[in-house]
Amino acid sequence: MVSIIIPVYNGQRTIRRCLNSVLKQTYPDIEIVVINDGSTDNSREIAESMLSSAANKSITNKEKNEGLEMARRTGIAASKGEFIFFLDADDYLEKEAIEKMVSAIRQSGADLVQCQSISFITLFKCIKLHIAGRNKAIDSWLIDKKENLKKEFMSFFGCGSFNVAAWAKMYKRELFDGLKTGHLFFGEDLYMNMQVFPKLNAIYMLSEPLYHYE
Repeated sequence: MVSIIIPVYNGQRTIRRCLNSVLKQTYPDIEIVVINDGSTDNSREIAESMLSSAANKSITNKEKNEGLEMARRTGIAASKGEFIFFLDADDYLEKEAIEKMVSAIRQSGADLVQCQSISFITLFKCIKLHIAGRNKAIDSWLIDKKENLKKEFMSFFGCGSFNVAAWAKMYKRELFDGLKTGHLFFGEDLYMNMQVFPKLNAIYMLSEPLYHYE
């Protein structure tokens, strides 16, 4: 099972798009884990309504906004999946995203699969502009040699193929064992992945752009 963890804070503009993309996934064994991080808008009501008939879901409503890092940690604790996938509430997935990433992680034997992403910006709630640079055409490849993994560590300093963001990745659950909390409101993705990276024996880079990042 794949646990898709979705932190939400005042996301009423985009949460429908996000959840629709999850509900339409072709992979059947999905757990939807929504963490409502103290939203003051209609995010909670929208999520509860959209997921009312979903078979495998949980919604945690936090009274106080504690930030993305703590929301993700809450989501990990509430989830049951063999694999963890983080999806931001203003982003969305291609309908075959989870199926293709599960296939890649199982066939490659990697600890983590990273897909490509397509970045865009929405202006005035109606104009969608794509941003060049995220959806580069590459071939899929496996990084499984220690010397190559060491080279990818340079991604944390702006060089390399590994995207230090938490999204667009499927993680084996055990990578989060012993994860430390920094109580950060900035740089939380970098902090988490710097703890995960030393545990990786193999990374699979999937060539397809399956994640839409706003």
